Amino acid sequence: MIYKGKVIENPVTGQSIRFIETAKDSGGKKVEIEVIYPKSTIQPLLYYHPLQETCLEVTQGELHLRLNHTEQVLKKGEKLLIAAGQPHTLWNATDLPTILRWTATPALRSEEFLTSVFQLAQDGQVSAAGNPTLLQFALLMREYRQEYRLAAPARWLWWMLFAVLRPIARLTGLQEVRPR
Repeated sequence: MIYKGKVIENPVTGQSIRFIETAKDSGGKKVEIEVIYPKSTIQPLLYYHPLQETCLEVTQGELHLRLNHTEQVLKKGEKLLIAAGQPHTLWNATDLPTILRWTATPALRSEEFLTSVFQLAQDGQVSAAGNPTLLQFALLMREYRQEYRLAAPARWLWWMLFAVLRPIARLTGLQEVRPR
C-alpha cells in the first residue's frame, strides 16, 4: 500500500523513493516523489510517459538526462518540464548523491509501477542496471502501458515481441507483479 511518507528501496541501483503526495492525496491529479540517486548510477533505457507530464526539480547534486537526443545536466535548484510522450532517461554521473523531486501529472498508476519495479529488484529479478528481464518486461509493459513505454526500438516492434513473450513468461511461472 502506498501512502504519504512511505519509502521504497531498490537494492540493485541503490535508489530510494519517498512518496510526498500520492494519487489518493491529490484525487488522482498527480503523484509527487523524492528520488535519491546514489553516486554514479547507470544510464537506464530511453523511455517515455505517454499520458503524463513530468516535472523534475533537483534539490541536491546534479542530474544527468537525455532528452531530445541531447544530454543535459540539471543542477541544484533547476527545474525541467517534460511533455507527455517525450523520450528521456535520467541518471547520476557524479561521485555525490543526487536528490530529485519528481511529479507526474496525472498520477495514473505510477506509484504501482515504481513499486513493482523496485519489488522485482528486491526479488532479484533485474539486471545490474536495474532493468527487469525481457520476460518480466513483457508482463510489466502490458500492465503499465499508460504510465511507461520504452522509446526504442519502435513501439510496434516491442508490442509484437511482448505478445510472443507473455505466454512464455507465464509458462515459466512469471506473473504480473502486484505491489505488496
